[in-house]
Amino acid sequence: ITINDSDSVVGFTSPTAQVDETAGNVILAVHRTGSTGLAQTVNWATLNGTAMAGQDFGALASTVQRSGTLTFPAGSSADQTITIPIINDTTIESPETFTVNLSVPTNGDSIGTATATVQVCANPCSGVGNLAPGG
Repeated sequence: ITINDSDSVVGFTSPTAQVDETAGNVILAVHRTGSTGLAQTVNWATLNGTAMAGQDFGALASTVQRSGTLTFPAGSSADQTITIPIINDTTIESPETFTVNLSVPTNGDSIGTATATVQVCANPCSGVGNLAPGG
C-alpha cells in the first residue's frame, strides 16, 4: 500500500482585483499551500456580473466566457496566474465587476479562496493593481 500525502489547498491570493480598462489584461494569482508532492490541476472560469464578456472582458463581441486549467507541477509551490483580456471601450460608465471561479482540484485537494471579483474601471480606480507577483 502506498500513501501519498496530497493535502494541499489552492486559492486566489486575493478575493478582489481592480483594473483600468486601458490596462489590457488583469492577472490573477493562484497560490498552492500544503503538500507539493504531487502535480495538481484546478479549473477556472469567468462569470458575468455587471461587466459582460465581449463588452468589458474576453474577446470583443464574443459572449463566450473565458476558462482554462492551471497546473501546479510536483515539487513546486510557485503561484500560477490567470490572464484575462480587458476590453477598452469608449463608453463612460461606472465601475463594473465580473468573477473568476476555481473548481475541480485534482488529487482530492481542496480550494481555499474559490472566487475572485474583478472590478473594471473606465476611469482609473483608486488602488488599481493586478493580483500577481510584480503586478
